[in-house]
Amino acid sequence: MGAPTVTWQAQTDSPAGDGKKAVVTEPIEPTDGFDAAQFWEAFLKTCKERKKMPGETDYSVTENPDGTLTAVSTCDRAGQSISTYTHIVVDRENNRSMMKAYPTDPKMEDGNLESVSHLNLYTEPLRLEWYVEEQAGRKSNETLVPRLTKLLERMGASGEIQTNQPSLLKKNEGTDKLSVIVGPIKGPVNGQNFLEWTKTDLESLGAKLQDGAYVMEIKGPAATTMAKITLNEERNLVIMEDYGPNKQFAPHALRSTTYTKVVRNPFRLEVFRQNRQRRLTGEGQKAAVTELADRIFSNLA
Repeated sequence: MGAPTVTWQAQTDSPAGDGKKAVVTEPIEPTDGFDAAQFWEAFLKTCKERKKMPGETDYSVTENPDGTLTAVSTCDRAGQSISTYTHIVVDRENNRSMMKAYPTDPKMEDGNLESVSHLNLYTEPLRLEWYVEEQAGRKSNETLVPRLTKLLERMGASGEIQTNQPSLLKKNEGTDKLSVIVGPIKGPVNGQNFLEWTKTDLESLGAKLQDGAYVMEIKGPAATTMAKITLNEERNLVIMEDYGPNKQFAPHALRSTTYTKVVRNPFRLEVFRQNRQRRLTGEGQKAAVTELADRIFSNLA
């Protein structure tokens, strides 16, 4: 099959007819015929052979006995090596594929599933569909450690960072709610002045006060995130909302909310992130799948 001309449209009705949106191609006209089996072989080859992406320090793929793949993408964040394990499955009978991502969890347990990327093939007319489903859930794993490591550095403090620990709050006693626990924290900042110090810290990082909350850009290894931070002095709580690249802080763009609770005597911080369930079908996903599809078709040509 020669490489066809493929045009993607974001925020388009899914060919599945379920009323949901997706990133979908206009009907494709292959130059030399089309073979679905060859397409999926090219897809798997692309997953196996792709080079490291911006921000990655390593990328590797293992083929499992059942024909599925496990991809491991590793990034360095504030000196912390963070790996995401992705289970890649192709359902050839139904022309569907799923890429299920589990940050920091090599066992890929259901409770740690963070997102599922879907690439689907429709044959009459020939079209491709892509969308990403981000999973809701409370997170207390190693993905929070780099930010907390930097926080301790700016505080001029020391303290152990422990992931997936039982919550310290009385209201959570007897529940299965887990958090990242930092401390006991030793240094010039204490449980009484942490929120006041946080105001000064945010301003030094370039945050601007807007409608009672601080707003700022946070630059990551591969992307920039817009954040809105609220300080609740009554509850000794810092609330950070992550809107991804959306500079308008549109409600639909909210990806997650991170809660940092001050615990006193001794001074500790209890932190967890609450991810929001979303189906991603916008321009960012269009750019991502366009690059992926180009590599798949180059392996078919």
